[in-house]
Amino acid sequence: PTEVILAYVEAANQNDLESFLALYSTGIKKYRYPATLASEGIDHMRKVYTKSFAEKSGIKVEIRSMIALADKVICYDHVT
Repeated sequence: PTEVILAYVEAANQNDLESFLALYSTGIKKYRYPATLASEGIDHMRKVYTKSFAEKSGIKVEIRSMIALADKVICYDHVT
């Protein structure tokens, strides 16, 4: 699972939208805390991140710390 996190960071830092989206399931659901559905489906992700990647081509993701336990990863990152 840590390889997925590292691939996410690499894709974001290289502004590689297709590699970034390939890391997500087509049925992805993203929630805002505590339980508000914010995004659903890869098509919505593509729409949101196409705009975001175009507007923020100099994005930099830095992993500050990462803990892996079996198939779970907790990651603290900093995005500028």
